[in-house]
Amino acid sequence: MSQEKDQELKQKIQKQIEYYFSDSNLKRDHFMKKLISKNTEGFVSISEFLKFNRVKNLTEDLNLIKESLKQSQDLILSEDNESVKRSTPMADFYSSLSRSIYCKGFPKDINLDNLQEFFNKFGKILEIRMRRFPPTKEFKGSVFVEFGTEDEAKAFIEKEDVKWEEDKDPLLKMMKKDYFEMKKLEREKRKKEAEEKRKEDEKDESKKRKEDEKEDEKKEDEKKEDEKDEKEKEDEKEKEDEKEKEKEDEKEDEKEKEKEKEKKDDEFEVILEDGTKRYYSKMHIIKFGEVKNGTKRNQLTKEFSQFGQIRYLDFPNDALSGFVRFKDPIAKLVEEQFNEKKIEINGSVPVISILSGEEEKKYWANIFEREIKKPRQNKPQSKGKGRGRGRGRGKGKGKGKGKPQKKN
Repeated sequence: MSQEKDQELKQKIQKQIEYYFSDSNLKRDHFMKKLISKNTEGFVSISEFLKFNRVKNLTEDLNLIKESLKQSQDLILSEDNESVKRSTPMADFYSSLSRSIYCKGFPKDINLDNLQEFFNKFGKILEIRMRRFPPTKEFKGSVFVEFGTEDEAKAFIEKEDVKWEEDKDPLLKMMKKDYFEMKKLEREKRKKEAEEKRKEDEKDESKKRKEDEKEDEKKEDEKKEDEKDEKEKEDEKEKEDEKEKEKEDEKEDEKEKEKEKEKKDDEFEVILEDGTKRYYSKMHIIKFGEVKNGTKRNQLTKEFSQFGQIRYLDFPNDALSGFVRFKDPIAKLVEEQFNEKKIEINGSVPVISILSGEEEKKYWANIFEREIKKPRQNKPQSKGKGRGRGRGRGKGKGKGKGKPQKKN
């Protein structure tokens, strides 16, 4: 590294560490204030600064940092050159407003080193704050700069045609306090305009409300008139509907009679022993035979129920044949499927046929007769004193008194 570049690097290191100890930084930098307070004399170990990114980016050579600080007027090295402190005590009250400026017009991709190099031409710079948008941290293109003195700050403001680049427009600049005053006036102006707009909106709203009230009154009158007309129309329509309903009822009666006739045509009559007539529909019952000995009811139910809901399975124990009565008229379908697919039940293919003719009529007659006789067979149980299994309320030798026990 050339001697000129070496000296330039030392100056950058010196200025950076001077900034860390400056009143401008310490008014916000609580970490640095904590480091200073650890030592009664305010010394901070120079090795600590190797943890600071901006110093680390310049050098990681501890001896170079020590050499850089020897020329500082604002800092004092310890006797062993291992620590450094301020040459003056920290100010009890620090205000930088009078020597700070606002400047705008910088490119968005600029960095702090570029800005430091640019402003160093106009005097001693204590601090540069790049202004950023809070959500994204994107640089706004404007900065606050604290000069060493108020005169240096004013001299920069008074300087004409200060440009970041020669082919660019001059920078917009003003004292920081003037910038704050300008922003204050802008906020007050916006607030005043907002208040005037609010009052104007209220005035418009009041006017609109009155117009709406008049319009509502007009609509209400029209509504009443419409309701009157509507009522007359409804009364007229109601009369017409009554006439129409009478016609519809007559048609409905005709349809019911027709359905009743069709129903009778579709049903078949059977006369029971007591002379009463009952009716049944065909294609509900199939007869099956030649089932394997030992075939269970659940095996039959499983195979037949895949075609439709079973009303009743007539299959006595140890029988080889029986009947299945379905909810719907699907006997033909069941016969075709069994005969076509050779469906097995318990290892054998049953013979399936549709119950029809006199046989079907006789079977339905038996069903109806059982339905009639069934209630008569349910005789009420005697309430006499029982012995065996605790039935009744007597004092027999059964198990306990009270409610009858249920059989499992």
